Amino acid sequence: MIRSIRELLRFLSVESAAPFLVATGCALLLSLTPARAQQAPLAEFIERSLATNPKTFQFTNIRDITVMPATGAAGGAFLIRSRNGLTARVMLTDLMPGHALTYWWILFNAPQLCAQTPCADTDLMTAGGAVHYGSGAITSYNGTANVTFSTDSGGPPEGAVGNPTLPQRGLVMHNGFGAEVHLVVVDHGVPVVADFTSTDPDIAGTWAWELTHPLPPGPDWIRAAIFLPSSAPPMGGNGGGGHGPD
Repeated sequence: MIRSIRELLRFLSVESAAPFLVATGCALLLSLTPARAQQAPLAEFIERSLATNPKTFQFTNIRDITVMPATGAAGGAFLIRSRNGLTARVMLTDLMPGHALTYWWILFNAPQLCAQTPCADTDLMTAGGAVHYGSGAITSYNGTANVTFSTDSGGPPEGAVGNPTLPQRGLVMHNGFGAEVHLVVVDHGVPVVADFTSTDPDIAGTWAWELTHPLPPGPDWIRAAIFLPSSAPPMGGNGGGGHGPD
C-alpha cells in the first residue's frame, strides 16, 4: 500500500527519466532528470501546498425572503471557504416545475462595518458590498433544483451581470473566511417570450435573459441562505462543520 506522496513518487520513478503525469488532487507534469533528485523537493512542495490551503464548511437552512420577515422554506445550503475562493451548493424542493431560477452572490467584505448582524442591503455601500451573478437553473419535473456554483477573489467575471450602482468588485483577496456571504435565489417563473428561434440573449423575457439577469417584473419568490464569517483553520488542517444563523 502506498502511504504517502513520497512513496508514490518513489514507486513511479523506477529507472524512468521520461515525463509522466501524477494526479494528487491536481495534475502535475514532471520531468525526472534525474528522477531521484526531484523526489524530495516535489513531495515537500505538494504536501506544503495542501497544508497551506485550508478550507471550512458551513451549512444552513433556506429562508423565504419574498415578504419580510423571513420564513422557513424547504431546502438547505452549504458553503466551502478557502482564503481566495467560495463554493456554494443550494438545494431546493417543493418548487413549480419548469421555472427559471437565478442564483446571486451578495458579499459583505467588511461585515464588521455593518449596522446589524446579519448584514442588510443598507450595509452594502459601507461594508465593502458586492452583488453579482452566480448561476442559473430550470426547476425539474419533480419541483427540485440543486445547484453548485463558485467564485474567486477579485472582480466578477467579465460579462457577469451585477448591480451597476455598486463597485464592480467581488471577494476581496485573502478574505474568503472573513466575508459574510448571502446566497440569493430568485424564481423568474416561465419566460414570457417563448421565442425558441431567437438567438439574441439580450431580449428581456427570453430563457437566456431570465436565467442570467436579476429581478423580472414579478418574481414568484426569493429565497436566501446566510453565512456569517468563519474562522480560518490553523495551517496544516481543515476546519470542521459550522452553520449559519438560524
